[in-house]
Amino acid sequence: MAKHIVGGELYHRLDGKLFEIKRQLRQPSGYPHDPEMLSYHLQELIEGRFESPSFFRGTGELCMQVPAIARPTLRQLQERYPEIEIESIVRDNSTEKPMTLSLGTVLLHGDSGSINFEEYKKRITPQRASVGGIQQLRWLVQHQKECPALMALLGKIYIDFPAIVVASRGMCYSPYCNQGGLLWVDRWFWLGYGFNSLGRIAFGR
Repeated sequence: MAKHIVGGELYHRLDGKLFEIKRQLRQPSGYPHDPEMLSYHLQELIEGRFESPSFFRGTGELCMQVPAIARPTLRQLQERYPEIEIESIVRDNSTEKPMTLSLGTVLLHGDSGSINFEEYKKRITPQRASVGGIQQLRWLVQHQKECPALMALLGKIYIDFPAIVVASRGMCYSPYCNQGGLLWVDRWFWLGYGFNSLGRIAFGR
């Protein structure tokens, strides 16, 4: 591989961009972007991957129009899910705007049927800005009977809404939607679990 000697004006320009990242991280009001996505992309750049491969692909199984919904507060989550004993919201970058909700996967055709959490996290990070959160999940559960395509998937798949992560008893959880009798219900999964062939990821545009 060819080596590039970086100096002069280009060096100072690159160094200035790195300094700006550190300045933003030190802001008293907090970093204005998703720090996990920053970490992911910095690691990609360090390893020379300027165009990261996309693992995410839509499955074409569902298309629902979801209205604008506000993110829940910590207190609202604690009142709704007392059994989880939620202590804090670690991250919630779900949209509060209207979205066209669809389903996707990060499994490749050559995968054995499941991936562990670390691999799941790596593959979903570039897509995180468009995945669904708890407010979209709750809307889906409340309006499920209005969507025959969704009801047809009941018992066949589960749906992750990983835009939000909460902390509970030293562990992190994210919401998902699964079968509960004859209906879809909202639940939480420990992030130590991975992702398998029955899994889908709610995402929107």
